[in-house]
Amino acid sequence: MRHAKSKLTREEILKKKREAEKARLARIKSDPIKLAEYKEKQKLQYLKKKEKGQRKNVEEMTPREQRITRKKWKNYSSNYRQRKRQLKQTTNNFIRQNSPPLTDDEIQPIINEEIRPVMNEDQRAKEAKKRSERQRKSRNKEIKKMKAIVSKLKTKLNTQRQKYKRVKKQLKKVIKSVEKTPKTRIEDMSEDITKKKELVKKALFGEVIKTQLEENYTKLKTHEERKKFKQVISGNLVDKYKLWRIKNKAVTYKKTGHNLTNKKINKSKTIIQGLVQKFFEDDSNSRQAAGKKEFVSRKQVKKQKRYLLDTMKNLHKKFLKTTPCVISYSLFTRLRPFWVVPPTLSNRETCSCTIHENMNLQLAALKKANITTVSNHQNMLELLCCDRYSERCLERTCDNCCSKTLTYTEFDNSKPILIKQWVNSEDDVPLSTYVKDNDDRSKLDRDLSAPGTSGYSHHQSRYSSGDYVLVKYITKKTEYHYAAVCSSVDDEDGEVRVTFLKICDQNGTLFKLDERDVSDVPMDQVIKKLPVPNLITKGKRVYYQFQEKIDVFEK
Repeated sequence: MRHAKSKLTREEILKKKREAEKARLARIKSDPIKLAEYKEKQKLQYLKKKEKGQRKNVEEMTPREQRITRKKWKNYSSNYRQRKRQLKQTTNNFIRQNSPPLTDDEIQPIINEEIRPVMNEDQRAKEAKKRSERQRKSRNKEIKKMKAIVSKLKTKLNTQRQKYKRVKKQLKKVIKSVEKTPKTRIEDMSEDITKKKELVKKALFGEVIKTQLEENYTKLKTHEERKKFKQVISGNLVDKYKLWRIKNKAVTYKKTGHNLTNKKINKSKTIIQGLVQKFFEDDSNSRQAAGKKEFVSRKQVKKQKRYLLDTMKNLHKKFLKTTPCVISYSLFTRLRPFWVVPPTLSNRETCSCTIHENMNLQLAALKKANITTVSNHQNMLELLCCDRYSERCLERTCDNCCSKTLTYTEFDNSKPILIKQWVNSEDDVPLSTYVKDNDDRSKLDRDLSAPGTSGYSHHQSRYSSGDYVLVKYITKKTEYHYAAVCSSVDDEDGEVRVTFLKICDQNGTLFKLDERDVSDVPMDQVIKKLPVPNLITKGKRVYYQFQEKIDVFEK
């Protein structure tokens, strides 16, 4: 009885097939004739597949197919190198184990030596370096080729441009020679006797159009109609022949719109203006007025008032820090929107009493003496408090900022520090009044009780319009002195508007009035009152002659 064969699994069948294929290839390789036939057959199969499109060159493949094939090549090459490495390793181990030792000393290291894989890393690094050099050379060649092509195309483009310019010039000349201007046509017609009738018709046409334009212009009433009329009669030909110079009422210099100047709006100015307006309207820099009647209007633009939360100088410093735009303080004040106004005593949220103002003056004096770095109470509160609007931080009960202190530098107690202070004073000051030449009225005394800096109430009524004064101006380390004439006195702001006198001799007695040099000077910068000078006229010029030498030091 025949035994039933056990069924083979799929893996066993595949293994048998692989072994049979290996044996068949080994038989073919052993016979050179069969090997040549096998290679020819493989070549024909490859060509057929290439014709059908089953085999593609790398250039014909899509980028995705190129990536897949290159990945396969890498795997094949890595597997090939690994097989060779393993073969080399096995042969070395076999030789090392089976070869007899040459001396007795070599027995111990061979027995104790662990079997380690032999890794030829230097050879791999050299091959990788060679591969990268080959790729770099090929890239450089391609770049050189592309650069050469680009340079050739650029030269061709330049030559074509030159040709285009020449052809354009020639066309213009041809058009000019063919098409005659209105002036040349009229001149040709005037020289030709046979075209006298045509010339009369042209002149009649021009006269009729002129009178009709004059008549139509008188009927125009609105500005838009006149604007359209200007567009109709103005153009390149009118500008070329300057028809407004011909004495006619139809085409005038004004009607053609030449009297209007084209206003070019500076874009950078509008951008800066927008940045400044946005900065002022920010809630951290100004607050909106709550009252219904608190609005301001200008040029038919109605806006709700906004009150500044800080001084203009501090806001200017903040603007320079927060924005990339750098502008001067004068431009910053000029670009302030008209509805953003400084707060008055009635509508301000912060206190403006003598205690708080004296605190700012003390901090300013300490900063001037290089003891502290803060100049006002706002900066001091920002350093000492987490939030300067929080009551806990201001009462020093906050856990985060209660231990913070104001930093200061070393200072000498023996050196005094000058501090300005607001004080309430009661002084008897003579009040100057305007008195006629024949009027013998005595000077009035008045008790003043108002807050001010020490000595300020004395200056308040000392100067009047028409007085000659000596003014000082300090820049860094130099103090300049100027002679000036008072034009007005502002007691509220403590300023005097003066017109400066320019020195005209080396003795310091002769001066000339500079009407363009006008400035508002604080009372503190006025040194003294000068005597009334004598007026001297030299032709149309007027000079001021002082009897004594004036201590003037100008730039």
